[in-house]
Amino acid sequence: MTGLEDYLNFVRPCLSSAQLTYPPEGWANYLHWLNSLSQLPVNPTRENPPPEDPNPGDLSPYVKNGGCRHVFITSGGTSVPLERNTVRSIENFSTGRRGAELAETFLEHGWKVTYLYKSGSHKPYIRHGIRAIETGDVATVQEIMETYTRHRDNLYLLQYTTLGEYFHLLGYVLNTKAQSIVFLAAAVADFYIPYNDMVEHKIQSRQTDFSLHLSKTPKALPLIRKLASGQYLVTFKLETDIGILKTKMLEQHATADSDMIVGNLLATRYQEVSLLYKCNDGSTHLDDRPQALRSADIARLVMEHASAG
Repeated sequence: MTGLEDYLNFVRPCLSSAQLTYPPEGWANYLHWLNSLSQLPVNPTRENPPPEDPNPGDLSPYVKNGGCRHVFITSGGTSVPLERNTVRSIENFSTGRRGAELAETFLEHGWKVTYLYKSGSHKPYIRHGIRAIETGDVATVQEIMETYTRHRDNLYLLQYTTLGEYFHLLGYVLNTKAQSIVFLAAAVADFYIPYNDMVEHKIQSRQTDFSLHLSKTPKALPLIRKLASGQYLVTFKLETDIGILKTKMLEQHATADSDMIVGNLLATRYQEVSLLYKCNDGSTHLDDRPQALRSADIARLVMEHASAG
């Protein structure tokens, strides 16, 4: 079974007959998204191969009546290689904890979850098992195994490492149109090194000084919003300076037209968040007072807002 067939079998209950237009329209949208990046001076996806079996063809074998509850969550950081034969890289900070917590909450509420995560970052449930194994807590390990087994049929894991891999898989999943909620919780690198500017082999340590020139990563949120048309889109904004957080959240909303933006500060990111979200009347509400909301609280709030919309 190809990777495409495997994934489409997972989202089959969430596809509707209206999505049979995917071959000419959905795939064209995906290619348009990648082409929009390639028209810029620099393009992080240019040297990455497309996903396996990229042309989905006829979706009819996978379609039932649609309507299942399905959320797509991205999680973890991104890796920017410094060499073509990569030994060294620049990593965007993210443990993936929030994404894993969001996924666990949706699974507990009976949702199907597609989880796109950075290699080495937290995965739902498995993260608890690692801690329990390290402390020798056999009872907790058993409990986690039982919980994971109960939910694993509703969880689809997709792994990426580099910035280019992330972009490809993101468009690949969004174009199924199978999800009703999208969480972009991954920390995407703002700068990278174009493939043509990379050295081929390992950078040698005998150099006494070493300088890097990084290029700006194209802002893909407006294109992602188009791909996620009709889906409840949640984005995140992390800062270290509270003085600019509100401004950055408003700027991101203007650019991406997110349905909800979760803003937080690095030092208190697991304890407090600020929220910007669309109201039912079309207006936008910004509550920039830090709130003690856990990831599970955010997930439940999004479920309420998405169903109300």
